[in-house]
Amino acid sequence: AELGATGERGPRIEEPAPEAGPAVAEALPALVEEFGVEPPDLLERHLRYAVNHARDHHFELTPEECVSYLRGFAWQYRNGVRR
Repeated sequence: AELGATGERGPRIEEPAPEAGPAVAEALPALVEEFGVEPPDLLERHLRYAVNHARDHHFELTPEECVSYLRGFAWQYRNGVRR
């Protein structure tokens, strides 16, 4: 197989960003309820921050990593750790 020419792009694959995927969408309301997060959109906003920070450093989080991050943040929130 030949390598493509410099600057050549492969076919574009449409897939949702990990933070917008079904695993995260399903986990968000359950985590908000389980950990009593107020305001309810706090987890979603903080995940956006974390995902953007990872992308700034050329890392892409998987959906599983996003859910794990959300659970950890919600756990800290419930225990009074604010950042």
